[in-house]
Amino acid sequence: MDGSRVKVMSGNGQTDLGLGTLVGCVPVYFFRGPEGNLLSDKLCEKKPSRAQICVMKLSGATLVEKQANPKIVLDNGDTVYGCQVWWSKA
Repeated sequence: MDGSRVKVMSGNGQTDLGLGTLVGCVPVYFFRGPEGNLLSDKLCEKKPSRAQICVMKLSGATLVEKQANPKIVLDNGDTVYGCQVWWSKA
């Protein structure tokens, strides 16, 4: 699976982000909003600060930690994660 070429779309499935390479699975952190939407920092491998967690809790969001989430490096150099996008084998 690592090294596989993948086609990537935005999280809402409306924007083609292009092709990339699946570089492996990594731990990630993101928030699940009260309506079920997912919110994350651009690079979500770093655990959010306590202050950020408190602010998000006040808005009704809960912190989610996934131990193995796909990490993809797009051909343009950007890094995205499986929890942020839709992807499939190219």
